[in-house]
Amino acid sequence: MNIPALTFSNPSGNAIQVYNVRYRASNHCGTRDTVIPIKVHPPVRAIFSATPSSACVGTAITFQNTSWGDSLTFIWDMGDGSPLRYDTALAAATQMPRSHTHTYTTPGTYTVTLYVKGYCGKDTLRRTITIYPYPTASFNVDATEKCQGSATFTFTNTSTTGGTYSWSFPGGTPSSSTA
Repeated sequence: MNIPALTFSNPSGNAIQVYNVRYRASNHCGTRDTVIPIKVHPPVRAIFSATPSSACVGTAITFQNTSWGDSLTFIWDMGDGSPLRYDTALAAATQMPRSHTHTYTTPGTYTVTLYVKGYCGKDTLRRTITIYPYPTASFNVDATEKCQGSATFTFTNTSTTGGTYSWSFPGGTPSSSTA
């Protein structure tokens, strides 16, 4: 007697589901049965978050890996040319989440990629991280000394990467300015 093909589905969640399949045979001499455990592994899903997702140069970003699957290996590409980061988790349901930090030293937009490979396949997730520079305060003046009566000085803002600027002119008119 052939047994029909059966499809077992994994309930929602990230754990291996074990089904104990029982087969029983009977005749006039008695009954015998056997049990075979069937395992259904969760799908492989690359999942991570970055906190914060944008920051200033030198700020540590925490990457929280909450990927799904079984017998997982991870490869992180931080998008800035730093060495790839490798990690493993035999059972994501019990060994996750996993986190690490990374600090970017140059301003820019970086694509962080998490490659996940497991028992049931592989998956990839990419997220963008924006790193901002610190402002540089810099200005020029047309002269550092002038005679009274012609003591009008011209200032030029040579700052970079600033969002707002404010000036203080003690003893001058006006005494301050904001741009």
